[in-house]
Amino acid sequence: MTDIAAGKVPILKCFEQAWRFLFDHWRLLAPAAIAPALANGIALALSPVNTTGAGNPMSELTGFAIVTIASVFFTAAVLRKIVRDEFIPPLGLAFGQDETRLLGVLGCYLAIFVPPVVLLAVVFQVFLLSRIAASPEELAELMADSERFSEAVLQQLGAGGLLLLDVILVALVIIAVVALARLSMVNAATIGEKKVVFFQSWSWSKGNVLRILAALVITALPATLLDLIVAAVVLGLAGAGPAPVQAVAGAVTGFIQSLLSIPAIALGAILYQGLRPPAFVAK
Repeated sequence: MTDIAAGKVPILKCFEQAWRFLFDHWRLLAPAAIAPALANGIALALSPVNTTGAGNPMSELTGFAIVTIASVFFTAAVLRKIVRDEFIPPLGLAFGQDETRLLGVLGCYLAIFVPPVVLLAVVFQVFLLSRIAASPEELAELMADSERFSEAVLQQLGAGGLLLLDVILVALVIIAVVALARLSMVNAATIGEKKVVFFQSWSWSKGNVLRILAALVITALPATLLDLIVAAVVLGLAGAGPAPVQAVAGAVTGFIQSLLSIPAIALGAILYQGLRPPAFVAK
């Protein structure tokens, strides 16, 4: 793995090793991608693409939860290979302590990031949306017309209020991005230490946050572009077809997108192995 003994994360070397791991091991890990692929197919069948653009929020939330949990199992399979050089035949998938710990990590992420989003949504609803419309029906009609909605929001906030809102949103995005960079090793550390390691890995990125961000961006960029192309082609061919067609389209895109997520998962392991203090003991 990458040598970070000098204290600086080698951005391009990390990118190279993350993608090399995909090229070297995609055949071995492809069977494990069946789990998120099937989950993605189920999610799209529950909330299919339609011409109106409207969907059932509960179905969408259920589908999102299914895909997220399946992705945790796939992530565990990938990290077992890169961190501990272990593969559980025949598919690489399991339901053991590794998966339970990663679900615990997911719970930590939700506990940290969801409450602020919910709070902002409540504040936005109480202090703004309730003032620009007298009823939910009027609000729905207003939000259906983006131009009218923007005008109503601007009129309610004023130029100063809109600027303040933009500053707050930018600040929150920066805080979230920095936090995600500093927590980018959490999954790999949890697999490597065989304990849920969350904030204990925070200090490992000291002095390397911008380099880690750069490595994350350039590693994810090719995969993101390919994801968009695959989704556009496959889902475009499926169109607004019946649920079985939507499910197949979702499974195909989910399978390819899962394989393309391997470099980002591997990068977390590369950073963990390079930045972990030699004397570290998980608590």
